[in-house]
Amino acid sequence: MSAFATIQSCLMQAWADHGLSYPTATEGRDFAPPSDAPWCALFVMPASTTVAGLG
Repeated sequence: MSAFATIQSCLMQAWADHGLSYPTATEGRDFAPPSDAPWCALFVMPASTTVAGLG
């Protein structure tokens, strides 16, 4: 398992353990949002750790 997959898995598990009680859409899974209640979308967006530029 790659380092990114491990980090993503840990973040998803933390949300499942301590997140709100709203229905939650996650990447790679089918989800039908409720029309009469709030819901959440959860995804991990990888980012570069280098500075792109300042000018």
